[in-house]
Amino acid sequence: MAQGTLPPVFALPAGLGDMAVGVAALLLGRRWTPRRAFWFNVFGLADVVVAVTPGLLGGLATHPVLAVSPSTAAMSPLPLALIPTTVVPLDAALHVLSLARRRFAIRTATAPAATSRSRTTP
Repeated sequence: MAQGTLPPVFALPAGLGDMAVGVAALLLGRRWTPRRAFWFNVFGLADVVVAVTPGLLGGLATHPVLAVSPSTAAMSPLPLALIPTTVVPLDAALHVLSLARRRFAIRTATAPAATSRSRTTP
């Protein structure tokens, strides 16, 4: 955005959201609890949505919906194309995986223990 190649409607939410998630990770790292991990992942997924939506609407989609100047088409050539094609999906997948593992851990921790029957020999 500072160089004039990306619109503020995309660059500001994406950049500030990424910085906020990074600072949250640093602050939560010392006092990591399952509840904080849940909200960190929800916040991280919200950041992905907030960053991707204006990017797609502003020019990365085949038919841009937002008329922004400059367009977000500057994210299309390499090396910047690696961000929306690899980094963003990987980030979203890791947040979803973390939430799924947390849910699985909670489910297995609260499941009743299987009772084992002792076998007697005849």
